[in-house]
Amino acid sequence: MMKRGVTQHEPIVQPVKIFVGGITGDTTRGRPAVMSEDLIEYFSRFADVLESFIVYENSSVYSHLEKSAGFGFITVNNRASANLVLSLPHTIRNTRVAWA
Repeated sequence: MMKRGVTQHEPIVQPVKIFVGGITGDTTRGRPAVMSEDLIEYFSRFADVLESFIVYENSSVYSHLEKSAGFGFITVNNRASANLVLSLPHTIRNTRVAWA
């Protein structure tokens, strides 16, 4: 029974942004460059990924022609998903990535 004047609310779910480092943008070492789509595809195994982006040196609209700065970010839907992602080691396109 609900008391008068008291409302029940759904728990507030806030997205969490996670730093992903060690991303290779150097294809000269035999490793393909990691793209934003790769982050979404990989991390979607563990969480609902809301957003993903990789930071590029001299970032512009022509980022596909530029060298990756070696890091990016993913945003997952909630803290529980973030904790799961952060609790596991990750290798994307033969590159072990760091996260925080």
